[in-house]
Amino acid sequence: MKKILFCSLAFCSICFSAFSQKLKFTTVATPWAYDSLGNHRILVRVDGAGDVAKVEIPWRRRDYRPEDKMVFVVDAKTNQRIYNVSQENITRVNGTVYFQPVSGVGDYYIYYMPYRQKGSPYYPTAVYYSPTNTADNAWLDKVKNGKPVLAKALELQSVNAFNSFYPMEVIATEKEKQVLLSSQRSAPYIVFPEDRLHSIRMRYDFPQWWARKGIVNSFSDTALKGENFAYQLGIYSQTDTLRNVVIQFSDLKDSKGNILPKNLMEYINNQGVNWVGVPETFNVNVPKSQIQPMWCTVAIPENAIAGTYKGSVLVKSSNAPSKQISVSITVTNQIAKNNGADEPWKQTRLTWLNSTLAEKNEVITPYTPLKLTKNKIELLGRSLEIAPSGFPEQIKTYFSPEMTEITTRDNKLLT
Repeated sequence: MKKILFCSLAFCSICFSAFSQKLKFTTVATPWAYDSLGNHRILVRVDGAGDVAKVEIPWRRRDYRPEDKMVFVVDAKTNQRIYNVSQENITRVNGTVYFQPVSGVGDYYIYYMPYRQKGSPYYPTAVYYSPTNTADNAWLDKVKNGKPVLAKALELQSVNAFNSFYPMEVIATEKEKQVLLSSQRSAPYIVFPEDRLHSIRMRYDFPQWWARKGIVNSFSDTALKGENFAYQLGIYSQTDTLRNVVIQFSDLKDSKGNILPKNLMEYINNQGVNWVGVPETFNVNVPKSQIQPMWCTVAIPENAIAGTYKGSVLVKSSNAPSKQISVSITVTNQIAKNNGADEPWKQTRLTWLNSTLAEKNEVITPYTPLKLTKNKIELLGRSLEIAPSGFPEQIKTYFSPEMTEITTRDNKLLT
């Protein structure tokens, strides 16, 4: 029986892998009009002739109630929207879309989270379009009674890297999740070590990324000398609320006896520095069936000896047994510039959360001290002129409307 089950699972795995290899997650080189079409689309190819095309899309969406969102179909050849569209069996895992391939054989785009913006252009609110029938009845009859051309979903595209769902917001199916957890049914919680480039973003869903990697009790990565290095421990509470979760570090040692001492390591979820520079602690509880990322940092010294440092972290809770995760960090000979802060996508600025930089009564770069010239006070990006009456005569700002840069053109606030 076990042999049959193993063969069945292996066959399913092979079939899934073969299918998933055809579907890529990509970011486009030239962004489309995302403010009306949304940030995500499917590249679909139609290879046959017909008035109705049908495509099955395994989109694995993290948004809830996708059936309440409309899809837009656009002809890639003409960039014109197609209105003869119908959608059915829409779930978070997959969905079926019928559309009229007006240009025949070729590529088409299905925008599956289109929205419109409301409010200020600088602080907009996105409102997703609700499903609305735009197809004519004659064409819908063909959908119902005819034989459609089977189209292929080739790519799940995002408008830019910032909006990409891949890989940490691409959900695992419930079956994949259960297979992943099958070996840990009796464990109160499970720890998923994860690197800094794949930040854990979903609290209630497992990413497909984890279903493919499996459950491991070790973590390894590479860091530069002088770098603010970071990694995560994703904690999934399986049987009950996990209470008072803390992390305990060991020293990391290389084969020659060199040490990265544990006092270089912190976990930001439980401890920090408040707004007046006073250390404080927080309780972390993980509710049942939820995921809590625990961010750990290591301040790699600039004078660290290059090598592979090994040790462990211990995840502890007041109502469950401890779990040990092996940690291995290879320090290269390269020295990080500004402790890696110039590469924020590596989470090198997490240590700024506990900064005490502004505790002293001094001006911090790039801010400048107030400058008084006769009746004019100048400060960063602004100036104030005082009238003989003591009231403001003029206030000027040099900030851009988006407040993201200082320009050379003044904007007079008093007219």
